[in-house]
Amino acid sequence: MIFGGFIEDELVGCYILDTNNQGSAEIKNIAVEAKHQNQGIGKSLLTHAIQTTKSLYKQQLIIATADTSTMQLGLYQKTGFKIIEVQKDYFPKHYKNPIFENGMQCVDRIVLRMEL
Repeated sequence: MIFGGFIEDELVGCYILDTNNQGSAEIKNIAVEAKHQNQGIGKSLLTHAIQTTKSLYKQQLIIATADTSTMQLGLYQKTGFKIIEVQKDYFPKHYKNPIFENGMQCVDRIVLRMEL
């Protein structure tokens, strides 16, 4: 399922929620336009994802991000997600070209989970 966040008629953010797992759902991607970041939109999208997951009677919500995604990791943890796994060397193994964020190469994938 794909959900959008709007300001008036402008799409400013979105997320993809995968509900194929038996007892859990996973946010596969969440993004907010750069000019609209740090305005609470990401938190609103996360809150919507949590409510949607609960309405589907799922017991867990999972999200993953790069080890360099410091702001996102902080937001996820403030929202109630807990780190459950660090997948070492995930990005070099799964992507042909290096990915950089915040001036650092993405190496490990951090998986977080929220019990609902």
